[in-house]
Amino acid sequence: MESKQTPEPSGASAPLAEVDALPVACNRALIVGELVTEPDWRTLPGGTEIFAFGLTVRQADAQTTSVPLIWYDPPRRVRQWKLGMRIAATGPVVRRFYRAGGVTASRTEVTVEQAEVVSRAGARRVIDRTAAEVEICAKALE
Repeated sequence: MESKQTPEPSGASAPLAEVDALPVACNRALIVGELVTEPDWRTLPGGTEIFAFGLTVRQADAQTTSVPLIWYDPPRRVRQWKLGMRIAATGPVVRRFYRAGGVTASRTEVTVEQAEVVSRAGARRVIDRTAAEVEICAKALE
């Protein structure tokens, strides 16, 4: 099979790895933002609880971004979260498909693996864990 080269972006100092030879895949998002939508609690027919919520990320000199997140079987403590709280959350970005109104629809969201209120020490653990996972991906690409 012929290997494909990814074009080097302008300003890059080193050539990118060949796409077919990448030793690792990495899908990790870290979102630190404000809880702006009232969380939606649902229970699936199999008993799995779903906590769906949105975080808004406001950065200086950048466009405000709203990010949808979903957490399967979250810990009870998230029921205490209130609108306006700053939350740090991490997990993979996932596109899921579902049927709605007789048609197939899709939604892209972050599937939460870990999240904490930013004012707590646990938020630092969320950020540190994500940084460590990204570092592992980066080292594997060297």
